Amino acid sequence: MQAIRQKLKQFGWRKRIIMVWSYIPFISWRYIGLSSGKIFDILSFRLKEVYPNLIIMGAQKSGTSSLHNYLSKHPAIFMSNPIKEPNYYTGADNALSDFKNRLGIELSLIGRLLTGYMLKGYKGEPYFGDSSTVYTFGSNAKRKDVPKKIHDTHPHCKFIYLVKNPFARMVSHYLHEVAAGRSSGTFEEELEKNDSLIGTSLYYNQLSNYFEYFDKSSFKIIIFEKFIKEPTAALEEIFDFLELPSYRYNKEKLRVVGSSRIKHKFKKEDLLIDREVFLKLKKEINEDIKKLETQMGMDLSLWDLSEEKWCKKS
Repeated sequence: MQAIRQKLKQFGWRKRIIMVWSYIPFISWRYIGLSSGKIFDILSFRLKEVYPNLIIMGAQKSGTSSLHNYLSKHPAIFMSNPIKEPNYYTGADNALSDFKNRLGIELSLIGRLLTGYMLKGYKGEPYFGDSSTVYTFGSNAKRKDVPKKIHDTHPHCKFIYLVKNPFARMVSHYLHEVAAGRSSGTFEEELEKNDSLIGTSLYYNQLSNYFEYFDKSSFKIIIFEKFIKEPTAALEEIFDFLELPSYRYNKEKLRVVGSSRIKHKFKKEDLLIDREVFLKLKKEINEDIKKLETQMGMDLSLWDLSEEKWCKKS
């Protein structure tokens, strides 16, 4: 330790490290967090800039928490810790109060979010992941220039997008809002007044903001229903996409977390909609699905979008 102290003093880092000591002395045994994405490598005595270069961008309520957890176990991937959804690329100095309201933390600079709440335990892994589903909230992402900010930082960033039967995703989203106390209306009432409920299920529309900056080869689309059925196969697809070796999950049983804690409180008919509303939504959803299939060269015909499944009986 004495040798390290002498070396730090020689390079003029002693005072700077003492200044940040009370904030976050160590990200891991090797790195000391400074700010604005800068960390100090104790072994090489160099500054290093670290920003997310792997984004799980959604869709909300489509298994992103499970995927975040499983990817974090791969030795070449570090997923944001302790906060899974830091919304780093939507942040700005004039919007930092949101982090206190949403996460209960006070920040004077956006860089403090990175070094204090996203990199805890980082050991120099090639991939650093951020699982903020808000990055595909269409108008919000575009208004805050999220795709451009990511491109400016990492033009070769990789994106993983979980997509789910659009109607099933809307139901899960609604149940989440009810559980969080943000909704007290019926499912159909929320569809009428909550644009994000529908908008977040229009997957091509959400991705279109990113196609202005990134080639489609930067994206891996994972179908939620297949992820549930064969999580190991889905993970292998992702590792191949990231050009990483396979990872054996030992005897751990992979399981995707369920959609909602309170689903049992609702009758099936409570989560169905009138035919007129359904037909309007289905037209919009079908158009979006066709665009996504064409753009990404994939088949989404496994989704049951039938009137019998999603409409109230007349």
